Parts: sequence; structure tokens; C-alpha cells
Amino acid sequence: MIATVDLDNGEWELGDPLGKGGYGVVYRGHQGDREAAIKFIPKGHGPAREIELKIPEDARNVVPITGFGQDEENWIVSMPLAADTLENVLAQHGGKLPEQLALQVLSDVTEALISLDGRIIHRDIKPGNILLLDGKWCLSDFGIAKYAEAVTGTMTHKYAGSFHYVAPELWTTGTASSQSDMYALGIVAYQIITGRLPFDGTREQIQIGHLSETPAPTGAQSRLDWAIRECLAKAPELRLTAAQFANKLTPSQPSMPSKATEAMAAADQALKDKRDLAERQALQFRADAEERKAYLSFANERLTQIADVFLARLQSLSNEAELEGRHGLGWTLRLGSAKLTFGEMMHNPHWQLMESEDDPFTVMATAGLYLQQSASGGDYSGRSHSLWFADAEEAGHFQWYETAFAQVEGMVPLQRPVPFEAGFESAESQEALHCRGGYRVAWPFAPVDPDSLDEFADRWAVWLAEASLGRLIKPSAREAAIEARGSWRSTDRVPPVA
Repeated sequence: MIATVDLDNGEWELGDPLGKGGYGVVYRGHQGDREAAIKFIPKGHGPAREIELKIPEDARNVVPITGFGQDEENWIVSMPLAADTLENVLAQHGGKLPEQLALQVLSDVTEALISLDGRIIHRDIKPGNILLLDGKWCLSDFGIAKYAEAVTGTMTHKYAGSFHYVAPELWTTGTASSQSDMYALGIVAYQIITGRLPFDGTREQIQIGHLSETPAPTGAQSRLDWAIRECLAKAPELRLTAAQFANKLTPSQPSMPSKATEAMAAADQALKDKRDLAERQALQFRADAEERKAYLSFANERLTQIADVFLARLQSLSNEAELEGRHGLGWTLRLGSAKLTFGEMMHNPHWQLMESEDDPFTVMATAGLYLQQSASGGDYSGRSHSLWFADAEEAGHFQWYETAFAQVEGMVPLQRPVPFEAGFESAESQEALHCRGGYRVAWPFAPVDPDSLDEFADRWAVWLAEASLGRLIKPSAREAAIEARGSWRSTDRVPPVA
């Protein structure tokens, strides 16, 4: 057995083994009163540029490499001696961490990825490589990492990371990115929150899970659960970034604007006085099939969350609102003789991840919101808006947007809401987006995020309250069209509204 090793930071006496993994053996090292972890990394695993990794000096929560050397068979590095590993702590807690400890682990590791800012891709994030050092949970073992600019080709050591934590793209193209690390962090998060791995079994079963299966919910509070599941999206571009994930770890503080509360309270009181008169009634980035399925599944999950959070917010504001029925993710809510319907998702069968030359952007799926005013509202029947899953603001970045359309020329049908919702391929929406004919976009394309739904939900709550009393005011289609200009891509083709 080797008794000592010479590194560029001095000679180290080797003590007991601390651990062994696929990328080498770690010993306790002594240099007088100083201690360190000494790791031997077999040279057979790859070229030196993958081992001699210089971690940026401004990196946070990263175990530094303090010394370097080699012998005929190994690259040898020294690192600070950690107090514990996440793998050990998980075992001590029966495989599942208390919530506050789990959040601390995720916060510290996410801070490390934020500080690296894509300059280094770890490619082997797992509990065994997350160490407790100086009171912080730190990433260690960059033995299979590369600088970001060096990972544009096929992965040198395919499947080098533990199978349970390997992102889908590493099973297919082998091309790693910072989003591959976010996927692995999502697996770690799922594991320490639930006490189990999302995909387990044989190597083949694990691979199938990563490529095509959707993990069950974690059972954590909604904001954290959705953050973890977004990290586990099959398509890298749909995953949260490290900064976005860090933001999701902080509980949201929803506000309760007084205007919405007062409007709903006034509507409640008026409806209680007229209860016997009220009527109640039971609402490609890629063109291949797997890519379509992943995007539409993601769109459906997000729209389901939007629908549920929106409905819960409306019901919390009113004692008189009645749920007439559910149909899929959609619903119909009645307040007096006014009703608000959240429509089901419809996918665009002709979408492609690259928009056609004539389209300003790509729309993959649509839904609609329909507000019908009380009959006492005169000749104004109400309004409807479109929900589009599209890359309306940035090419390739898909999310749900709210918009609406209006007719600014010719005779407007009396029964049509103002503004009105429309499908992406309808003649009205195509004319509006290209500013041809008598239709215009009448509501700015606004992102709809279930984690930040306050403004959206409260605005519709006020409209519903006003509609229940027949007081919803018909907007000016021409003025709305002017305000909506410039809210979607290809605005260079958008002329002024005459």
C-alpha cells in the first residue's frame, strides 16, 4: 500500500480509506497536524483536461482542489476534509430529510450552480458528491466535469454519472449542459423530499423512466413540488435555471388587493338581497412525436395548475360563487346570472418548433376564458380571452400567454364578446397578428404564471363581480388594439392602428 504521496502542496501521509466510487478511491491524508481528503483518479477514465479542472476563484459552495499530482496510474488531488456527505446524512434519516434540512441542502447546492454560471458542467451531481464543509452543503468531485465550451460534442465518458441521476439528453446525444446538472439536482431534490428515487430498477428500466415517464408528485408544498418537476422536464430548455430554482425555494407571499375584495363583497351582498331572483345553472422546438408529447404534457401540467389556482382564488373571494361543473381541467363558475368558464386545452395539430415564414411565432396549444354578463347588462354580452402556449416573446421559450382580439372595421356581430378569444389558425387571429383586414390584437400578450397569478386572478374577479351586477363596461376595441401593439415578436410588421 502507498504510504505517502507527493503533490504540489507537499507530501501527504495516507491514512484510512474514506470512500470509493466509480472515479477513484479517497483516503484521509495527514501533513503534520493538517488533514485533507486525498483522491486517486485512474488515468484510464479520460484525458487530463477532464481531471485538471481549475475551479473559478469566485465559485461559492464548491469543494476546492488544494493540491495536485500524479503517478503512473492515477491523477491525485487533495481537498479539504468534509464533516459529512449528503449520502451519509440521508442514510441516518432513513432516506428522507426533514423539510428545513432538505431546503438548506437545495439552497446551498443551487447557490454553487449559480456562482459557476455555466462555466463548468459537473455531470455527476448526486448525494455522494454533496459534502458538508464549513457549515455549507458543497459540490465536490468535478472529476468528470468539463468547461462549458468543451461539451458541444458527444460525451467522452457516456453514462459516467450514476444512472439514477443522468438527464435524458445524456442517454441519447450525450451532449451535456448546465441544464443537465439542473436535471440531476431535480432528482436529488425528489429523493431527499420523498425518500425515494423517481426512476429505479434495472439499468434499462431507469433509462426508460428518464426518457419517457413522468414522476409522481413529491407531496411537497405546491411551489416546491412544481419547481422539482420542472427541473425534471425531458426537454432541457423547459427546465428551470439555477437562479429560477433558487427563487422557487422561497415561499411566495401573495397579496390581496382591496379592490378585488371590495368588489366581490359588494357583489355578495347584492346577490344575498336578490337570492330568490337569481338564476343558477350548472364549463417543435422539435417536430418528432416524442418532442410533441413532452411539450404538450408540460403545457397541460402548467394549464392544470393555472386553472386550479385561479378557481381556488375566485372561490376564496366569494361566498355566493357556485361551481357548476368540471370538465377535464376546465370549469364553469357562476356568480348570480353571470358565469366565467375556463376552457379545456386544445393542441394545434400543425405546430412546428420552428415557425413558418409567415407566422410571427409558434403556438402549440390553446384554451379560452369566457365571461358572460348578466342579462341586465344591456347589449354587452361579455368578453372572452385566449390562452396560448407559445414563444410569443422569445424564440424557443414557450409559456402560457393571455391575449384577445377585436374587430376594428366593418359590422361587428351583436352576439360576439368584446374582445373575443380565437384559435391560432382562425382567420380573425391570423389577420390580427399580421395586421391585415379588420381585426387587431386587443390585449397585450402577457405571460400567465401559476406562481404569480395575483394580477390575473384579481382582474378577472373584478370583471366577474361587475358582470354579475350587469355593470361590465364594453371596452373600446380600437384603443385596446393600440395598447396591445409591440407585445409579441415580429413587431416590425405591425403598422399603426388607423
